[in-house]
Amino acid sequence: MIDIPFSNGNTHQLKNKWEELTADEFKQELGYIAKFMSGDITLSQLRLMTFLLISGEKFSLHPKHNIADRQAENILRIAHQMTFMMRIDYENSKSFGKLKKEIREKLERYLPEELEETPEIRWAAKSAKSTVPDIVFAKNLIPVIGRRRHIFKGYTFDMEDNILTTSLTTSQFINAQMVALEIQETGKESLLNLLVAILYSGKSKHYSTLEAGQVAKTLGWLDLETKNAIFINFNAIQTFLTTRTKYSILFNAPVADHVEAKPKHNLGLGTVAHSLIKSGYADIDNSNLLKFFEIMYSDLVNSVVSLHKQGNAIDKIAELTGLTISKINQII
Repeated sequence: MIDIPFSNGNTHQLKNKWEELTADEFKQELGYIAKFMSGDITLSQLRLMTFLLISGEKFSLHPKHNIADRQAENILRIAHQMTFMMRIDYENSKSFGKLKKEIREKLERYLPEELEETPEIRWAAKSAKSTVPDIVFAKNLIPVIGRRRHIFKGYTFDMEDNILTTSLTTSQFINAQMVALEIQETGKESLLNLLVAILYSGKSKHYSTLEAGQVAKTLGWLDLETKNAIFINFNAIQTFLTTRTKYSILFNAPVADHVEAKPKHNLGLGTVAHSLIKSGYADIDNSNLLKFFEIMYSDLVNSVVSLHKQGNAIDKIAELTGLTISKINQII
């Protein structure tokens, strides 16, 4: 939430995070972003539409022009703060990374021409850049689908006080991940049905691959907008896990193309799960996803520490594990 001050001394809290949106707001916002990406609306219009959506306000301007102008200016000023849904990407990421943190944060959310001119802002104005959706967050925003007798309860995924919790099992996440990748490559609506069936258990308390396949055949009633939103939501959570948690280390690419020894996590999660079962971890498929990640994380950290204690140089550890030297230094 962000605080919006009013001239009468009161403040109004306004949503400014994906995690704070309702299911309907989430789906509508995705529609607005699609319009922006297709060039139908500008960034300023996107912010204004977002503000009107999440504030729930329907404004009618005063008949007197001077008052109406002030009203419109205030609305646009507030809407200008709606920045959570888009990000400015700079092509020269190396130079961008050298800027001060507070400047980078502003330039990631606002175009250079919207900011007070400084040498850094002038550099940004001349740099190649693009405005892209920033759809990365830690929550299932569509907790249930359907109505009446066709109610399907979805998975939970939340971050509260920096504590991550989820109801996803290892096999459920791995299967959903494989289907989501196939959807990206083919765009088949039938695969959207399967993804929904994997993530939404209906009346069943436990995930079953066989049951998910059967349920997928019955989801013709579910609208395409909701199916796409579920797909995007799951991808947002995947990206969050692999970029914004300690588990991101598990998904690093090898340090060089010639590296022969790759860490277990680069083999694919399904292969890792199978290898853990063979190593004595019982029923890892049906265990909680975060338990699975924690096992992988501990296994990798222990491997790095062990290699270091054996006297291996950091570059040798990097070659054996596929981790970057900076990541290895963080561990040891």
